[in-house]
Amino acid sequence: MTMLPRPAARLALLAGLSLLSACGLAHTNASTNHQTLTVKSEPAGAECSLQRNGEALATFATPHQLTVSQSRRDIAAVCRLPGYQDTPATLESTMIPITPLHLMAMGTAGVMAHTAAGNFNRYPEETTVALLPLAFPNAAARDGFLAARKAELALRATAAERRIAKSCTTPDFCRMERENAEADQQTRLAALETQVASVPVQ
Repeated sequence: MTMLPRPAARLALLAGLSLLSACGLAHTNASTNHQTLTVKSEPAGAECSLQRNGEALATFATPHQLTVSQSRRDIAAVCRLPGYQDTPATLESTMIPITPLHLMAMGTAGVMAHTAAGNFNRYPEETTVALLPLAFPNAAARDGFLAARKAELALRATAAERRIAKSCTTPDFCRMERENAEADQQTRLAALETQVASVPVQ
């Protein structure tokens, strides 16, 4: 399945300020189709609210561990902390590769049913939301914040390339996936730079 580029407005929401540091795939309970996730913030102690498809999932102080059902839908988060801007973030639902073993065990109809139910989708095991301050104390702090977020985006791009290399099946499919990933990365970088530049330096 080819992943098309997300709308620019949504990518801006995901970029920079809502930058997610994800470590691996979430632990999955195959019998219940639930996952255990950890949400952190930088700095810690933020109040974060999670929603999916308009339904409230949880509100908690970071760091926090919670269990959610698997789904094809992303989870939207907003984290708040005094002295910082309300920071949106997205826990992206990513589909894992379907292998011949899945087809052998479930059959085509079974794989299609599990795909529709989101059983092949995973959320990041650990997510860290980097909160944007209301103001930077100096230019060095601003530049350090920007450099750290860019480094995280670079790690995200590397992880995306690894996923593509493992899951793509034909040269054309691989090329389209890489083009989509590159467009996503460039949009995130542009949004990050714009948002950080909008924060005043005291």
